[in-house]
Amino acid sequence: MFIPLLFMTGLVGRMFREFALTLTIAVVASAVVSLTLTPMMCGRLLRRGDDRPAGELAQRFNTYVERTVELYHRSLLWVLRRQRETLLVTLATLAATIFLYIIIPKGFLPLQDTGMITAVTEASTDISFVEMQRQQGAVEAVIRADADVGNVVSVIGVSPLNATPNAGRLAITLKPRENRSTRVETIINRLKDSVCRHCRHDGVFPGDARHPDFHPRQPRAVSVHAGRHRRRRSHRLG
Repeated sequence: MFIPLLFMTGLVGRMFREFALTLTIAVVASAVVSLTLTPMMCGRLLRRGDDRPAGELAQRFNTYVERTVELYHRSLLWVLRRQRETLLVTLATLAATIFLYIIIPKGFLPLQDTGMITAVTEASTDISFVEMQRQQGAVEAVIRADADVGNVVSVIGVSPLNATPNAGRLAITLKPRENRSTRVETIINRLKDSVCRHCRHDGVFPGDARHPDFHPRQPRAVSVHAGRHRRRRSHRLG
C-alpha cells in the first residue's frame, strides 16, 4: 500500500517519497525474514514445553489476558443480542463522519496563525521603477487601511528577496489575536478582495479568479499583479 506513494508527484510526492521507500523496503525485508529465517530458527531453537508452573509475573499476565478475552466475549454477546440498536449506532456514526468531513477545514499542511502574512506583487517587465513604486505604495495603503493590520513593510527592486525589478514583497504584521475581528484566513481573503478592487479601479487587472491557477483561499500569501496595460495571470506564491 506504500508503493503508490513512490509515484506521486508534486509537493505530496516529494515529502513522502523517503517515507514510502523506507516502509516498502522494511515490509519486504520483514516478509523475507518471516518466510525464511523465522521458521528455520523455530525449528532449531524451540523445544517441547513442560508442565512446570510459570512464575508469578507470568501468571498475573496470563490472568489479565484471560480476563480481557472474557470481557470482549461478554461485550460481543451483548452487541449481538441488540442488533437493531447496533445498526442504528453504526448509521449514526457514518452520518456524523460525513457531516464532520464536510464542515471541518481541510488542508495538506495545518494552518498556523503566526500573525505574519507575506504578499508578493508582480508587474509587467517593462514597468519603470517610479511606476512600480507608485503601484506598490497604493497596494500598501490599501492593506494598511484594514482594521486587523498592524504594520506593513514594503520592498521593491532587485534584492536578495526580489530577483527582478518588477517584483515587490510586503511583510504584513497583524494585530494580536485578541484584538482581531476574525480569523487569519478571512483577513487574507478580505485583503485579496480589497487589493483586487483597487487594481480594477486603478486600471490594473489582477489574475482572473476563474482561472485554475488562482487560489482565492490560499492562506499563506496574497499574490497580486500591478501591471497597468496587460492582463496577466496571478500565481500563488508563498
